[in-house]
Amino acid sequence: MTSEQQFSIRREAREQATRVVVSGELDMVGAPSLEAAITELCEAGAREIELDLRELTFLDSRGVHALLRAREHCREHATELFVIPAKARGPRKVLDLTGARELFAWREPSD
Repeated sequence: MTSEQQFSIRREAREQATRVVVSGELDMVGAPSLEAAITELCEAGAREIELDLRELTFLDSRGVHALLRAREHCREHATELFVIPAKARGPRKVLDLTGARELFAWREPSD
């Protein structure tokens, strides 16, 4: 695995939202970290989260499940969740094939 493929999460404070940037491969290794990060933000009272998938290179069923759990946590805490689409074709295709793409509010990046 190259360093570009390793999973990582970083947070960026924005004017109106917290942006959570997901990089690398979102699979069974990274999924718990994503769920924990979103849960922490929601429980801390975040009003809006942008989940930035532009740097995501791989997505499997466990990753899709983590995205759906993130959506659930946001709903439970009245936090708006917007997703910035992945640049890589693979993750976009997985979301399309599973039907999960239709469940999210999509946003083009402002930067």
